[in-house]
Amino acid sequence: MISQRTAKFRQETVRVALTSGLNRKQGAADFGVGFLMLSHWIQLERREFPEPTAQGDLEAEVSRLRKENRLLREERGAKEDDSILRESKALLGDDLRPKFSPLDVNSP
Repeated sequence: MISQRTAKFRQETVRVALTSGLNRKQGAADFGVGFLMLSHWIQLERREFPEPTAQGDLEAEVSRLRKENRLLREERGAKEDDSILRESKALLGDDLRPKFSPLDVNSP
């Protein structure tokens, strides 16, 4: 009689088999499945979830992070500009004219 394995069991078995450093025969024996069955599960897993290309993923990640940094810098700059404008208005008033009279250097 063939026992049916759950999808979660198969995924966990494949994950452990690929990351444990054990060969497939040892991994299959540890989980109580046949060598060919484990090999088949690994093939199915790789077809369903192919390994991403490292270089392409890195380039995409770098591009995404550069865009995010640019947007954050723009937001930070806008906030700093708003902060400076608020401070200026507090010092100078809403009309942006000085509240003090400048010293006249040429007067006696």
